[in-house]
Amino acid sequence: MSRKNSKNGRSTSAAVKKLRSEIERLESRLLKAKAEFEATSEFDVAEAGELLDMLVARVEREGERLYLRRGNKRVAALVPADEADFLSEWEDRHDIEAARKALKEPSIPWEEVKKELGL
Repeated sequence: MSRKNSKNGRSTSAAVKKLRSEIERLESRLLKAKAEFEATSEFDVAEAGELLDMLVARVEREGERLYLRRGNKRVAALVPADEADFLSEWEDRHDIEAARKALKEPSIPWEEVKKELGL
């Protein structure tokens, strides 16, 4: 026998079943949203602000590269710090190599440069 709720006449067990059903529906939506979030690697800049903590956690935990966009254009990326460090070191080595190569090239005397420029 079910107890009646004095306010609206519905049985308590019916209300509990309805709440359980709603909870299951919400859990299903949450799991779907979580799966979509985890499958996405590009986020709109406006959304990313609200999700930044979760995005950084993904990059840190999984080593993922995530991209931020404005409209359809990628404008930034979140990458693991060790990858950014590697890229900086690579750029430095590349710049040093270019500078050494430039130093080996013959220089043009200043007087000759002025003459060519009509100074």
